[in-house]
Amino acid sequence: MKINISKYFVSFFLFLSKSFPEDKFLVVCKGYGDDYELFTGLHWEEDKDLDFIHDEQYSDFQLWLN
Repeated sequence: MKINISKYFVSFFLFLSKSFPEDKFLVVCKGYGDDYELFTGLHWEEDKDLDFIHDEQYSDFQLWLN
């Protein structure tokens, strides 16, 4: 299941994601890095300090549930 989420909730769901296996609960972002066409998984340890709210590069987020 794919659920669109607001950039204001990304950090919250990213924090929650550290408690679940990646194949069950994953926060993804379209346009992360140089990949403008595909969604890229976000991970708490690597991405917790990114400013998703104020950085206009990041605008399309989803929560993937299995």
